[in-house]
Amino acid sequence: METKRLTTDQHAALTAFALKHGEGWKERLNRAWIDGTAGAILQPLCVSHGLSWLEAYRLADWPRSMFDLPADPLDVEPDPMKAARACRKLIRAYLRGFAQVDWEDVQDALADALDAFGLDPEYIEREE
Repeated sequence: METKRLTTDQHAALTAFALKHGEGWKERLNRAWIDGTAGAILQPLCVSHGLSWLEAYRLADWPRSMFDLPADPLDVEPDPMKAARACRKLIRAYLRGFAQVDWEDVQDALADALDAFGLDPEYIEREE
């Protein structure tokens, strides 16, 4: 069965929802779908993707191929030390407790990851 593709806006909205609600975020999203209060980006996923998709969905497993970004691989090898620093920042943030992870923690780690690849901080926002 082919995985249904999400837009970057949908994935960002799901990630923000999960960060806000922590453990049990899927149950809360399902309740919001039922109540019709999931918002303009998340509510349509109820119809287009459904509950079985939500149950199987994993934020961490979201492959690049599902993004609406160009599929061309990067021609750059990351700097291992900088990449490790980015991972370490996220791990430390999560060790403080899932509910304590701030968007700033994620942005800081993302900035280090982009730096590890030698990419401009605006790379993700850029339309090719």
